[in-house]
Amino acid sequence: MNSDVALRLDEVADLLAARGAGPRRVAAYRRGAQAVRMLRQPITTILRAEGLDALIRMPSIGEKLARAVRRLAVTGRLPILDRLRAMERPAQRLENTVVRPWPSKVTTS
Repeated sequence: MNSDVALRLDEVADLLAARGAGPRRVAAYRRGAQAVRMLRQPITTILRAEGLDALIRMPSIGEKLARAVRRLAVTGRLPILDRLRAMERPAQRLENTVVRPWPSKVTTS
């Protein structure tokens, strides 16, 4: 569970970096991923026992990131990640598109 949450936070950081987001924002997601990886207990156990406040008290995780971690742990989804992935798909399709010039004359037989 923790590794899945950390991987998704790293993916958010990678996608934000690719879109030119501020380095502090990117670094925050990377630090959060590392903090989650270092936990000795599953994130869901911590949330059940101590709630969101336990995440907020962790080094490298503020309130906004704690909410993101909780959402990932509970639902497996994160809206910002969904949006960033959706933005990537059209760009990837354009890169794979072959553009052919229009014929100068159209002939019919």
